[in-house]
Amino acid sequence: MANTARGRVLREFFLVAFIAAFVVPWGAATANMSAQLAQDVYGWEALNVIAGSSELRLHSLGDDVWEVWVCDTATGSVSVTPADVTAVLNAEVAPYYRWLSEEAYQPVFRSGGTVMEGSGCTNAVADRVTSDPNGVIIITDKPSNGGSAQSGIWCPYEGLCPASPEEFPDNFRSVTLGAHAVVGPNPRLVTVIHELGHTIHFGHSFSGTTTGIWAEYDNPIDVMSKAGDRTRLMGTLALNRYIAGWIPTDQVAVVDTPGLFTISAIGGGATKLLFVQNGEQGWYTTIDVRVTDGYDASLPRAGVTVHTLDQRAEACGSALPCFGLSRRVSQWPALGDTDGHLLEVGDQQSLPNGWILSVEGRVGDSFVVNLLDTLAPVFSGPVTAFGAEVSSVHLGWQAAQDEGPVTYEVLVGGEGVLETGETTAVITGLAPGRAHEIQVVARDNSGHTTTTSPIIVETLSKRDKWVAHHAGSGWWSFRLGEGATHTIYYGVPGDVPLLCDWDGDGVDTVGLYRPHEGFVYLRNSNTLGFADLDFFYGVPTDVPLCGDWDGDGSDSVGIYRPAEQRFYLRNSTSLGFADIVVQHGEPGDVPIVGDWDGDGVDTVAAYRPQTGTVYSAGRTDWPATRHGPMIIGDRSGTGSDLSAHYADGVITFVGEGGAQQIIRFGGESFTALAAWWD
Repeated sequence: MANTARGRVLREFFLVAFIAAFVVPWGAATANMSAQLAQDVYGWEALNVIAGSSELRLHSLGDDVWEVWVCDTATGSVSVTPADVTAVLNAEVAPYYRWLSEEAYQPVFRSGGTVMEGSGCTNAVADRVTSDPNGVIIITDKPSNGGSAQSGIWCPYEGLCPASPEEFPDNFRSVTLGAHAVVGPNPRLVTVIHELGHTIHFGHSFSGTTTGIWAEYDNPIDVMSKAGDRTRLMGTLALNRYIAGWIPTDQVAVVDTPGLFTISAIGGGATKLLFVQNGEQGWYTTIDVRVTDGYDASLPRAGVTVHTLDQRAEACGSALPCFGLSRRVSQWPALGDTDGHLLEVGDQQSLPNGWILSVEGRVGDSFVVNLLDTLAPVFSGPVTAFGAEVSSVHLGWQAAQDEGPVTYEVLVGGEGVLETGETTAVITGLAPGRAHEIQVVARDNSGHTTTTSPIIVETLSKRDKWVAHHAGSGWWSFRLGEGATHTIYYGVPGDVPLLCDWDGDGVDTVGLYRPHEGFVYLRNSNTLGFADLDFFYGVPTDVPLCGDWDGDGSDSVGIYRPAEQRFYLRNSTSLGFADIVVQHGEPGDVPIVGDWDGDGVDTVAAYRPQTGTVYSAGRTDWPATRHGPMIIGDRSGTGSDLSAHYADGVITFVGEGGAQQIIRFGGESFTALAAWWD
C-alpha cells in the first residue's frame, strides 16, 4: 500500500508529530515558518526544482543498513527465518539497487531475530533491536506477498526542525512484508524493492484516471507503480534517481528554451533527465530514457519516457508545496495501464506547456530528442506612447506571456528600428512633425512571433513650444525640445497665467491676471523682472483670456464672466472698457480662444466638458477629448489653432491622420499653455 492515501497519512503523521514536538516550542521562530517555507521551499536542492529536499538523501547514498526480523503472528503459518530472508535480500535486492543507483546506494541486510506479534510487530522489534540499524525489515509468517513501508521521521526544511535521527527505532523507518514476498515457490521480490523505494522517498507514479484499490498502480513501466503486471522487476523514473542523489546535477537539464538534447539511460554519460518548465514553480514535465537492458529487460521496448511532476500545493491539498511522498507524479499523457508514454524514434508528443517532443534518433543507449515550441507568445500590448519629442518617442507595453524568454522588436512604418528584452523603449532619429505607425513584435527563442496592432504617434514640430506654470509658486517652465527646459519665476501664488504676443514682435511672453484684485501684469520678454504693463480689467470672478481680436498682429486681453456667459474683449493692453462683447455659451462651459480658420483673428468658443464638445462662435462645432483642461495653439504652423488637453503632467492631442501625441511636461499641479515664444 506504501503510497496510497492511507499510507501517506501514516508516514506524514510521524513527520508532523516530530515537528510539533520540536519546532512548536521554538515560539517566535514558528510565527515566521510559513513565510520562510514559501520563500525557501525549493532552496535546499541544487537545481531548485524539488520541494522540501533538505534531508531527502539522508539514507539514499552510501551504505544503508537494514536489520531483518521475523514476526511470529497468531494466524501465520509460513516457516521463515531471519537468516533465510537476509540471504535472499543480499543476493537479489542489493544488486538491483546497486544497478539502479550506479553503485551510489549500497543497501546492506543483516540478520536480526524473531519476535512475537503481541501488541504489534513493529513495537516488538523496536523493543528488541540493539544494533542501531538505519531501518528494519519485518517479515511476518503470513502467506502474503504484500507489504508496506514507513519512510520514518525526516525534516524537509532545514533550520525549521532538528536534524532527523538516522537509526531505528528513533527514526521509525521500517518495511513490513508478508513471507511470500521473499520466500516460497514464487517470491514477489518486486514488492520488496517497491517498499524499500518508499523509504528513500520514491512515490507512486499514476495517471489519476484509474479508480478502485489499484488507482495508484497503473504505470506499467515503473517499479514504484504497476511494474508490468505487478510481478516484474524493472527500474524506475530518472526523477526518483535524481531525488535520491544517484544522478549528478551535471547530467540534469532544467529546460526553458527549446532545442536538441541527447539523453542516456542508466550507465550512460550524457544528460539523463530533463525538467521542462510548465509555467509555474514546482510543475515540470520530466523526460528520460529507458532501454531493455539489465533489470529493465522486461520493458516492452526501449524509448523516451514522459512524466509530469506537480508539487504545487493544490496537487496534494496542502497549504505548502508538496514534498516527499506527497509529490504528484503522473505519466504523460495521463492514461492508465498503457505504455503510450514510452516513445520510440519517430514518435511525437505534445507537452503540457504546448511544446512538441519529437524523438529524432537513437545512438546506442542514448536517444536524441527535439523540443519544439510551436506556440507564439501571447502578446496583445497595447503599445502606449508615454512621450513624444521632435525626433523621438518613448514607448511602453505589457510583457508577453511565454514559457521562455521573449525579445521585442519595434517597427516604425513596418521597418525594424530597435530590439530589446525590456518592455520600454525610446525610438530616436524620427522625422519631426510627422505621423509614424508603430508596432511591437514579441519573439520567443523558437522564432515564433506575435505583433501588436499599430498605433499612430506624431512627433513634435519645431513649433511645439509648450509652457507649464505652477500657480503655487509662480514658476514657469518653457520646453526647448527633446526634454530641455528654460525656467523663470514670475508672479505670486494664485495668479492665473496668460501667454500671448503683447507687443506684436511675433514672440509670446508671460502675463498674469490676479483674480482677487482684477489686475493684469504683462511682460514683453520671458525673463525674470517686473511687469512692463499693468492695469485693471475685470472683476475677481472673471476668467482671463488673451488673443488678437482685431487682426493687428498684437494680442490683448479679455475676460469671460461666467455668471453672464459673456465675453468682454479689449483691443489694446490698457485700462478701459471692452471693445467687443460676445454672448456665448451655457452655465458650466469653459471659455477658450483661438484662430480657428487661419484668418489672423482670434475668436471665442465654449468647451462643454460634460459633452466633450467645443461650441464656437460663428464656426462649426467639433468634438474634443475629455481628459483634462483644454490647451489651444497653432501646433502645425498653418495659422489655424488646434486643441490639446493637459492632466497630471501629460499633454495629449490628436495630430495628423488621427495620430496620438503625448508629451510629458510639468506635473500634477501645473497649468499648460501653448505658444510661439522664441
